[in-house]
Amino acid sequence: MKTLKTLIIVAIATSLFVFSSCNKDDDEPNKKEMLTANSWKVTAFTLDSLGFPILDIYQLMDDCNKDDLTIFNEDGTYESNEGPTKCNDADPQVIEEGTWTFNSDETQIITTSDTTQTMDIVTLNSSKLAISYTEEEEGVVYTYSIEMAPGN
Repeated sequence: MKTLKTLIIVAIATSLFVFSSCNKDDDEPNKKEMLTANSWKVTAFTLDSLGFPILDIYQLMDDCNKDDLTIFNEDGTYESNEGPTKCNDADPQVIEEGTWTFNSDETQIITTSDTTQTMDIVTLNSSKLAISYTEEEEGVVYTYSIEMAPGN
């Protein structure tokens, strides 16, 4: 009888440990895992400047540019890649290479190649990456918004 009670107590304690250690957050990838799990293809690209209508840059892009890929690697490097279709067969497959990192609270992606670009993360999940960034030229602020989907 004492052995049966001991077995029941051990079984209850084990089940409590197993169920308490199964946390939903354990199954969800973190931002780095979501960013590096896919290559990303642009699906929307707009330019907004105060006083002017929003310009749909994506609509103006050639089809050979719409399949270009951005690949963020786990080691902190990235590349912009021509994707399956090149506009010019003589162009290199890799358009740009550099490094990337998140800012301290993972709300921005900072890329460095010839220049450094800081982009705000609007959305980052396994099926969508949306970023925005601003540039100022001659006192005019331009806001670029880009949406990407997995391009694997």
